[in-house]
Amino acid sequence: MQSSSPTETPPQLSPWLLAPVLGVLGALGPMSIDLYLPGMPQIVESLGIDEGTGQLSLMTFLGGLMLGQLFYGPTSDRLGRKPMIFVGLVLFSIASLGCAFVQTGEQLLLLRFIQGLGGAIGRVVGMAVVRDLYRGKTAAMLVAMMMLVLGLAPIVAPLIGSAILLVAPWQWLFVFLTFFGLACIVMVAVALPETRLEAQRTSSHPVVAIRNYGGLLLSRQYMPYVAALSLAQAGFYAYLTGSSFIFINLYGLSPTMYSVLFATNAVGLLIGAQIAPRLIGRFQAENIVRSGLVAYTMAAMLLVTLQLTGALNVVLLSVLLFTIIVSLAFVMPIAAVLALESQGKIAGTAAAMLGACQFGFGTVAALVIGLTANGTAMPMVMVIGLSSLAAISIAFLTFPGTEEVYLQEEAA
Repeated sequence: MQSSSPTETPPQLSPWLLAPVLGVLGALGPMSIDLYLPGMPQIVESLGIDEGTGQLSLMTFLGGLMLGQLFYGPTSDRLGRKPMIFVGLVLFSIASLGCAFVQTGEQLLLLRFIQGLGGAIGRVVGMAVVRDLYRGKTAAMLVAMMMLVLGLAPIVAPLIGSAILLVAPWQWLFVFLTFFGLACIVMVAVALPETRLEAQRTSSHPVVAIRNYGGLLLSRQYMPYVAALSLAQAGFYAYLTGSSFIFINLYGLSPTMYSVLFATNAVGLLIGAQIAPRLIGRFQAENIVRSGLVAYTMAAMLLVTLQLTGALNVVLLSVLLFTIIVSLAFVMPIAAVLALESQGKIAGTAAAMLGACQFGFGTVAALVIGLTANGTAMPMVMVIGLSSLAAISIAFLTFPGTEEVYLQEEAA
């Protein structure tokens, strides 16, 4: 594919060709999280750190993802998408290699943060590219196609991670991520043209970025969708943070069995994300999001009840987590498109704020679980329950009530 001149119309790219590229870039974050989850107990033992510190390594990674997105979004609006992709991928690859040589918990926390800063580029620029080229139902379908590719990451990553651990120490998990980052550099150089036209590029002055972020925070056509999605995903990141210790240490599953269970949940997420956009046109988009959150909250409240009464076991926990994750799949692609629909002039900035809020709430969830870790499932369960209640409240009380105009087949 050849890149278009920045003064001409956007490049005409087939969603079927674009989705795999953007999906792989978006998978930087999930791969970096899910690949090392089966090895987290081994990392903790090897470095001589406690369970909470090990869980905080996820928090620092999510913190890097959050801050990186806030930088890449407005910068890519001004300088273009591809230059920032290369910057992020180089940083990600260097930090990944560094993680393989850490000797202390502090070094791991720092390098995971830097790895997150680099890995943030995938999701924010991916969503911005979608908004550069498409709108409406086409955009929603492209996001769903991206999630089909991206959804393979949480399926294969823990399986790859557990396979690596069978034949090599945990350090090779990060060596694998290093090569993954380098492969992404080659892929972008060959397959992705620049999609941000010169005429669309805005000033990169910090004052402009701050003003744009401030405007987004006050936008009723943007923030309700972002808030509901971010709060719902806080529960998902609670699951990512706590599940390996709960299933492996508390319930005695092997890393391989945990990886299979994790992959099963990821399959549910992937299938749900493909079904949700196909409901568009038959149901109002906001109501699809609300319905997903109703199912999410019901499963979360049952999970909390079972934990408080001491009736929770590995089977019930697995079933309820699967229900929660599938329900979230009906929220993510549609809420994201609803949020970005009215933000074409600052698509990168808006995508950055969206991602930063998601990872910001995820960071808080991981921090709470890391600080309250007590050898039980209670911290994870309570964070999931509180997140679900907050998300559903936002959805029913603050959504602006948009009509289906955003679903028109319209070019950007």
